[in-house]
Amino acid sequence: SGIKTWSFQYRIKGKPYPFRKKIGNYPAVGVNEALRKAKQVSQQIFNGSDPKEQIKSDILKMQLGDAIRKYYVEELTEANRHRPNTIKNIKAIFKVWIFRDTYDKTKLEILNRVEDLQYKKLSSITAKKFKQHFQLVGSTSPTVANRLQEYLRKFWNDFVKEQDNPFIMKKKFMYDEKVYLDFLDPTELKQVMKVLVKVNQVT
Repeated sequence: SGIKTWSFQYRIKGKPYPFRKKIGNYPAVGVNEALRKAKQVSQQIFNGSDPKEQIKSDILKMQLGDAIRKYYVEELTEANRHRPNTIKNIKAIFKVWIFRDTYDKTKLEILNRVEDLQYKKLSSITAKKFKQHFQLVGSTSPTVANRLQEYLRKFWNDFVKEQDNPFIMKKKFMYDEKVYLDFLDPTELKQVMKVLVKVNQVT
């Protein structure tokens, strides 16, 4: 796939199958650093702790902004079967509505009415907090609010992988989107054909 990943394979007493802990991608993580991290994992196992539980704990302690940046590098890549257009769209939404990277004063005024989610620990983000954020984004663009919810839900499922996803919303709270029909119905087609097409009568 073009990505080289360091992993440490281990077994936990009482579990029938081996597990793998991802240590990092090469060349960002070199040989020496990979060995050092592998020894740390080995020591954790020797001391009786499960690295999988430690990973979950470490991720939930991360701030949303830092976690999303890590998500860009480790998960949201073409090598992981994400289309370039999908990657572009997700980053464009997060750039404004999570990282507040915009010169649009209207959008910044809206964002200033809610807590800055990028600096919140993942463990502290609740469905109620996100709903406030979602509704404010929806006040300027319902479609963008829906995409923000969809992309954050995907981020949580792909990267955090915890059951209590605060970015899942009931359908009744989502905004209705107008369906754009880019084709003509039979009546419209007849009207267009009358104007555009003339049949020459051959005598």
